[in-house]
Amino acid sequence: FYATPVTHIFDLKGSVRNRYVKTKPGETDRVLLDENFLEYTRGFPIPIEEKTKDEMRHAIRNDSKFLCDMEVVDYSVLVGLNESTRVMAIGIIDYVRQYTWERRIETGVKSMGMITGKASPTVISPENYKVRFQLATERYFMMAPVQTSRAGLKNLPTASK
Repeated sequence: FYATPVTHIFDLKGSVRNRYVKTKPGETDRVLLDENFLEYTRGFPIPIEEKTKDEMRHAIRNDSKFLCDMEVVDYSVLVGLNESTRVMAIGIIDYVRQYTWERRIETGVKSMGMITGKASPTVISPENYKVRFQLATERYFMMAPVQTSRAGLKNLPTASK
């Protein structure tokens, strides 16, 4: 995170299957996962300004499309949060695993388990991975209005007492 001090670090893939790290009280230097993030936010998305949300959405879509076109899977968005300054730093990481023929076979074999009621496989195609990743980032971060967005309300009539 370069010069940005962070108090929490999350490695987010958009899956909650086996995505939890047990921590000890006071332990702050561990990289946490999707389920930890949902626990930290109590299941609510992190509010970010409209411009930031638009830039983030654009970057996530472009980067995940590129990675999908290169048949790369298993990438994450690394999120660093600083509670005291309310600063967030993000970046896409772990973009070196290609969806090889071995992984295609693994997906097929693990998909067979769905017939018997088992959960869907964690190894999925680049297209499905991209969609899951994009949807997760939309759920994890929401646009929040900024103070200046209320400027047009000052001339509205107010209720009389």
